[in-house]
Amino acid sequence: MDQYLESLGLFYDEKVKFLSNKDNFIRCNDCPESKTFKETSEELILTCGEDKKKGKCGIQIRIKFPKYINYEKEINILKEKINDGINWESINNYIDVKDKIKDKKKKNIKYKEEIDKIVSAYNKANHDHKKDKIQKFYDNRINYIKQCKDLQYKLKRGDGDEKTKKSYMEEYIKNVKLMNEEYGEINKLINDLDSFLMDEKPTVKIFDENYLNENKSSKKKEPKKKEEKKKEEKKKEQSIKYEEEMRVRWEKDGKFTYGTVSKEKGKRVLIIKDTGGKAMVEKKILEIVEEGEPEPEKENMSEEEEEQEEKPTINYFSGSKDYKWLSSFNKGKPFEFEGITYPTVEHAFHAQKIEKNHPVRDQYQTRIANEIDPKEAKKLGSKKSFESANLELRDDWESVKVKLMEELTRIYYMNNKKFMKKLIETGDAELVHKGFRIDGFWGVNKYESNNYHGKVLMILRDEFKTLNIDFEEEEKVEESEGPEDKKEESEGPEDKKEGEINEGDNVTWTTKGKTFKGVVLKIDKRMKKNLNVMNSEGDIVKVKKSLLKVE
Repeated sequence: MDQYLESLGLFYDEKVKFLSNKDNFIRCNDCPESKTFKETSEELILTCGEDKKKGKCGIQIRIKFPKYINYEKEINILKEKINDGINWESINNYIDVKDKIKDKKKKNIKYKEEIDKIVSAYNKANHDHKKDKIQKFYDNRINYIKQCKDLQYKLKRGDGDEKTKKSYMEEYIKNVKLMNEEYGEINKLINDLDSFLMDEKPTVKIFDENYLNENKSSKKKEPKKKEEKKKEEKKKEQSIKYEEEMRVRWEKDGKFTYGTVSKEKGKRVLIIKDTGGKAMVEKKILEIVEEGEPEPEKENMSEEEEEQEEKPTINYFSGSKDYKWLSSFNKGKPFEFEGITYPTVEHAFHAQKIEKNHPVRDQYQTRIANEIDPKEAKKLGSKKSFESANLELRDDWESVKVKLMEELTRIYYMNNKKFMKKLIETGDAELVHKGFRIDGFWGVNKYESNNYHGKVLMILRDEFKTLNIDFEEEEKVEESEGPEDKKEESEGPEDKKEGEINEGDNVTWTTKGKTFKGVVLKIDKRMKKNLNVMNSEGDIVKVKKSLLKVE
């Protein structure tokens, strides 16, 4: 069918050239006869005369159209043929006409076979080709739904500025419209039935190969133009040397931006914009501003361009010199989440990886909470640790982990006003989680740059700015609480009351006639009747205080 359609294009291309009345298109080379274009309901013919003996003259191109039949009309004709004619079986009761009956049966078999053939072709034409389109419709729908969910998630998370959020919303609406349009089209396709079937396929005969070569060469022209354009761009990039302080401009959205060259970087140039800030611009879109060429006054620049000043950036990770306190590894005042006290956000985050209804959830979370080093807490929450302990990551982890990080970080800062103040003091700087062995989801590396931890901090920073907290008053409260804390920390074994159990005590307890030994772990003040104890086998268990005896 592709060859047939291409041939139709070739025929009418030749006809258009012929109608231009140019000598080289009116007739073939060394041919006395003018070209003739014949168009009937059955075929198209390009000829230079019917006599093929005269050089290359004669039929050059012949295209026979496909033949179609109407399904309902053809079926009715065949059914009429089966029922039409003399009833030989009735006549046979009086006269011997067995040969006529036999002949009639043979014809009826032939008609029925023809009916079956047409029905089969009709079903294939109206169902098989639809099957592929319906499958494509469902594949597209799954893709659109996935994109919409991603966009919903980004909007819910509040990723990006107002302009970015607007683009997310526009893309979401566009996808919904496309889904509705495609649904309408597929519904129409399912309900519409094509009554016409191709009975004879089209045939194409091109007798002069020059027409084929001409058609192929015309196809190659466009790619050649693209290649030439690429070569010109490359040549331009290589020929122009962008020197420091050179005046340049580039066009974007119908507006020119002006600036001064700072330095070349491969295929791009670092430009200091007249409106402030810097930009990396591809060489192929840069234009050199000649001396004397008028430039727009700075006040005439659009507000959007003036606002596009480069924001300061703060890179941080747990090992950075000045900003390691931004890391989830940072230790401040311990904070409580769902009944358990954690020393860092990292501890609390990994403690949430296990399913809520898991039988060892309490033991797992308590063990992480009692780890001193956040690195060890991270190890306990690793895939390797889960596999060795036969634990499974909670099913919804991928969908809730960013929200959990935000919630835990918020609680941490609400409990550590000193660090909240420092976070607010970073102003509008972009916070980028970047450093040694930082993954591309929570931070930025050479492979990915999602920076979700940095985004969480920036969201909370904007939130905290609206709280109007008196940080001086908070500092005074902290100072007043300090001596009491120190007193509590200085209390030693001498101050220990009789029968009191403290963290680190070696204890024994008896249950169901068996005596066990263990060590008391960090005491959670909210646990009134029980204590967390690590037994001699290394398991963390909850034991009633009334059963414990200090050794």
